[in-house]
Amino acid sequence: MTTARDLITLAFREANFNNSVGALSAEELSEGLILLQSTVDSLFGLVVGTKLTPWYIPFPQRVSSVAANAPAYPGEKSLSQHGDETLPPANTRLMFRNTDAPATVFLQYQPDDGAVLEYVDVGHTENVILNANGALFGLEGSVDEIIIEAVFPAGRNPPRRWSYRGDYGSWLALTDIGLDTVFPFPRAFDDYFVMFLAIRLSPRFGSEPRQVTVLRFQQMEGFIRNSYLQSKEQMSRIPGGSLTSQAYGNGFGRLSGGFGHGTP
Repeated sequence: MTTARDLITLAFREANFNNSVGALSAEELSEGLILLQSTVDSLFGLVVGTKLTPWYIPFPQRVSSVAANAPAYPGEKSLSQHGDETLPPANTRLMFRNTDAPATVFLQYQPDDGAVLEYVDVGHTENVILNANGALFGLEGSVDEIIIEAVFPAGRNPPRRWSYRGDYGSWLALTDIGLDTVFPFPRAFDDYFVMFLAIRLSPRFGSEPRQVTVLRFQQMEGFIRNSYLQSKEQMSRIPGGSLTSQAYGNGFGRLSGGFGHGTP
């Protein structure tokens, strides 16, 4: 499996800043790792275009005539979420504030390749359980549930994010990358990260990226975007069943954040 070290080494070689046998210095590896991390962090939202929709657990309740009736989204009329709160749609940001009992959430059954899930601690005092709902977590083993222990009010858990790998039938954590970390994306995507790193490194060496490198980068960018195209119409929590905001997919919501094609 590809590691971050492999990608950084290939990027230096692609830009001709290193020969085929020379080892990179610790400083070069460190700089490459910083650039690679930023590339991974921005992949969803920049290249793929996924926009995460907040999903509150428990559902918000109207408890005041002043502040609590404020809409969750500009222009919407209600904070209500439709459906079972334990069954969020794909590409959601799970906002946990459960205080009465542990909360178990079942992830989308048979999600699209490249679907994203994010966990946010907004003050839950009971544990959170994420059930893969027919899938698994990680590239190996048989973990089908993740338990996140509550730490509030002494502190808050940091946000966590997962991406669905269809070739493994698993949700992979998108964490900080180490040099020897197994890369969370398919090997078919390797050239994208190698070419992009080579392009980013070029100004640091006072040179311009080669045309063939830029061309390959553009090809791979389109390949990833099409590979992670969400084919299903995702239903959000807005009353009336509006679609989840996506920046791509069957002509709906392209670049503008959604056009509201849901059924009234």
